[in-house]
Amino acid sequence: MGINLGPFARIVGHNFRSSMVRIAAIRLYYSIVNMTAIGGDGRKFYCRAGYDYTLDASPSATYLQEYTLSTPMMIKSMAITKNVQLNGNVYLNSGPFFIPPPGNTAFQFKSSEKRVSLFPLASPYDLTTLPLTGQYTDEFYLPLIMRYVAASPDGLEFFSCFKGYGIYRLSLRNPWDFSYFAGENWNRTPYPFNIIAFKPDGKTMYGLELKVGEVVMHQYALAPWDIDTLSWVGSYSVHKGAGSPAGLFVSEDGRYAYAAVFGNGQLPPGEGYYKITDMIQLQIS
Repeated sequence: MGINLGPFARIVGHNFRSSMVRIAAIRLYYSIVNMTAIGGDGRKFYCRAGYDYTLDASPSATYLQEYTLSTPMMIKSMAITKNVQLNGNVYLNSGPFFIPPPGNTAFQFKSSEKRVSLFPLASPYDLTTLPLTGQYTDEFYLPLIMRYVAASPDGLEFFSCFKGYGIYRLSLRNPWDFSYFAGENWNRTPYPFNIIAFKPDGKTMYGLELKVGEVVMHQYALAPWDIDTLSWVGSYSVHKGAGSPAGLFVSEDGRYAYAAVFGNGQLPPGEGYYKITDMIQLQIS
């Protein structure tokens, strides 16, 4: 179709007119559990990750990680700068972490409970100042469990997709204030994925689906943040071989999408076993 999609990508929709191009891929030797957006200047990337090194009997651990990108937005230039192990029962089975501006509070959605917890950061965006005891400053109950979360840049709209059941939207009255809900609604279309992300203007949604031998990203158009108006645009294969979707987000300028695909990888004999995540960067506009 005249579009350079890279060696592991192909169009799988017949009417896909996007200029989507696979521009980079890196391999990380741990499992990405959840990704949040790159910082406003394109130089910081945050994720929650797990190590599953099974050479010995030590249990796996969960971490919050910070990466610094020497070239803004480009994952090929990123290097880990902070790696904070999460302790305390409150962090177990934790879901997505978000650190919105001004960066002095971390929001954690629970993966098995209907609540979101707020944790203080003594220094803005500094993960090392997260209370390791798991002591939160506030906690709010939600209408349902939001295991995978996509958020609007203004902190007013939050979405969770449930494979085969639909997409849920929770609207707030004030940014990141879960004490008052402005409304909620469901789109009951049985979409074939759990992980979704939106462009910053809310007019494009992406979803990652696990198919046989590949991970596919679907693109939809919609009226701003209105999930009842979703219309399929096309689909794009972002990863070939073993692996399953682990995370997805779009850069704040709307130019790039970042997809994490989790799979297993075997190190040389005697050196153990890691879970591996492939991170793919796509130019989407």
